[in-house]
Amino acid sequence: MPVFSIVSDNTQGKHAHTCGHWGVMLSEVERHMEQFKLEIPKRLTEDADKLAIKDFESIYEATSH
Repeated sequence: MPVFSIVSDNTQGKHAHTCGHWGVMLSEVERHMEQFKLEIPKRLTEDADKLAIKDFESIYEATSH
């Protein structure tokens, strides 16, 4: 089963809400993706969490708060 990632601007969430993809059972994800011709996300690398944290920290440091 594909691994899903969360986009920082919640693009996937907005798409799912707009197109009615909410409420899909995990057992139905692959069939649902094929039916709606959704792209299969790339698999995350082992260091994906560390890279995401580093990316977040650099964006956070660059913004005023």
